[in-house]
Amino acid sequence: MESLSAAPRSDPLQMRKQIELEMLQQKFAEKQAKIDKQAKELQSTMAKNAQELKDDEIECQKIEAEAAEYFVRVGDGFHQVLEQVENSPVSQEVMYV
Repeated sequence: MESLSAAPRSDPLQMRKQIELEMLQQKFAEKQAKIDKQAKELQSTMAKNAQELKDDEIECQKIEAEAAEYFVRVGDGFHQVLEQVENSPVSQEVMYV
């Protein structure tokens, strides 16, 4: 309340209003600082979550590629086995037993 120089000392009502105004300005400044801090923390959290999401998406793409490659190899192996069975001298009855 050091900035009371604007209020004349002879007018107590004006002085009280000036004090109330300064208190409200101080509360406003404190609330604004708190809001600014929370906004900064929120932005930081959002940036961190966005990076984690990006990393997870990349990991999912890698897993999908590995799975696709695995299924291609399994399919190729299955076709190779079928070709070997078809070309083998074993009778068809033995294959389906």
